[in-house]
Amino acid sequence: MTPATAIDPTLKRPVESARNAALVGAAEIEKRLVGHLKRQNETLASQLARVRASLFPLGRPQERVLTVASFLVRYGDAFVSDASQAVERWATSLEPATGRA
Repeated sequence: MTPATAIDPTLKRPVESARNAALVGAAEIEKRLVGHLKRQNETLASQLARVRASLFPLGRPQERVLTVASFLVRYGDAFVSDASQAVERWATSLEPATGRA
C-alpha cells in the first residue's frame, strides 16, 4: 500500500499507472545512454585499430614492412629529395643556437 492509497484508495490505479510510466521512461533513457556509449566505444575501437594497423602493418613493425619502394610507388621520384630536405630541416632545428650572449 502506498501513502497515496492510504489517503484515498481510489488512487491505486492512477498511482500504479504513473509509476509504470516512470519506469518505462527510465528504461528508455537507459537504452539511449547504452546505445550512445556503444557507438562511442565502437568509434574508439575503430580509431585504435587504425593506429595499430599504421604502426604495425601486417602485424609487424613499420620498418620491417614499409620500404622506400612502397613510397616511391605512391609519391613518385620526388619522394627521396623531399624526404632528404625534410630530414635536413629537422636536423638543423636540433642544432644548438650559436651567437647567444
